[in-house]
Amino acid sequence: MVEEGYSIPQITKALRINRTYGYELIKEKAPKKRVQNDEASLRQKIQELCGMFPTNEYRRIRVWLQKKYGIHVNHKRVYRIMKELGLLKHNVGWSFGSHYHFVCLALCLLLLQENGNSRIGLQP
Repeated sequence: MVEEGYSIPQITKALRINRTYGYELIKEKAPKKRVQNDEASLRQKIQELCGMFPTNEYRRIRVWLQKKYGIHVNHKRVYRIMKELGLLKHNVGWSFGSHYHFVCLALCLLLLQENGNSRIGLQP
């Protein structure tokens, strides 16, 4: 319609749409091209970082990718690649049960020492 001589305000008024939206519709948009990092080079960099920092998890490796190489990658993508490469660490963590048993054993030994019972080889 613009080619036929009608102005954008006339067209938008007739179609009952916002004038700024009419201008937006007329603009020719170039398709957005996202720069995709090469998967092979990204895998190589992740392996290199995992070799340098073996205790780091996928979220920390993602931060190192940003700091060292300037690569912005989604954490889910880093997780997937590390899972495929077998680089994920199993979260062993500190268990309450092992600490609890250690504390109980220490308390029992202290009680035995206080009572003077040295059958287990402790010196009072």
